[in-house]
Amino acid sequence: PAVSTDADMLITTMYANLNHASYDPSSSYFMISEIASDDRYGGEEGPGSLEAVDHLMYYSDTQFDFVWKMHYKGIFYANSAIEGLQKLKAAGQMTDEEKYNQDLGEAYFMRAFYYYQLAQLFGPVPLITSTTQDDNTPRTDIDRVYSQMASDFENAINLMSSKKYNEYVEFGHATRWAAEAFMARVWLFYTGFYQ
Repeated sequence: PAVSTDADMLITTMYANLNHASYDPSSSYFMISEIASDDRYGGEEGPGSLEAVDHLMYYSDTQFDFVWKMHYKGIFYANSAIEGLQKLKAAGQMTDEEKYNQDLGEAYFMRAFYYYQLAQLFGPVPLITSTTQDDNTPRTDIDRVYSQMASDFENAINLMSSKKYNEYVEFGHATRWAAEAFMARVWLFYTGFYQ
C-alpha cells in the first residue's frame, strides 16, 4: 500500500501544478494564445499586459514570468515522476506493470504537454529532462525541443493503456488518445502546414 501511495503522490503532484493557471488566468497559456489570436481582444483600459499581448507588443520584462515559472515547475514535477517511478520499479516496489506503465506514460505526456505550450509561446526554450539539470540551462534549438516532445508523446502512447477511458484511466488523467492527438498537433505545427 505505501508503494502505491508513493507513486500516486508523484502523479498527483504533477497534475496539481495545472491548477496554477486558474490562479492567474491572464498569464495562462490559453489566455495568452487566445488574446494573441484574432479570437479575443485584450480588453484592458490603458496600457496593460493583456492589451500588449493583443497587439503583440512588449509590455515589461516580467510580463510572462508567471507562465514561464509554472511551466518549468510542471516540467520539474514530470521529471520527478519519471525518475521516481523508475526508482520504485528498479527497487522492486512497483509490481503492477500496467499501473507502472500508465503512470510513467502520464509523466512523459505531461512533460511533452508543458514543452508544447512553451514552444508555442516562446519558440526555442531551455530543454530540461532531469531533476539534476542546471537551472541556468540556455535555450535549446527548436528542432531538439520538438524532437523531445515527439519522443515523450511516443513514449506516452506506447506505455499508456489502450482500454477505454472509463475502464482504466482515472478521471482527469492523460490518456493514450490525448497523447496521440497532441502528437498530431506537434507534427502539424512543426513539419506540417505551419512548418
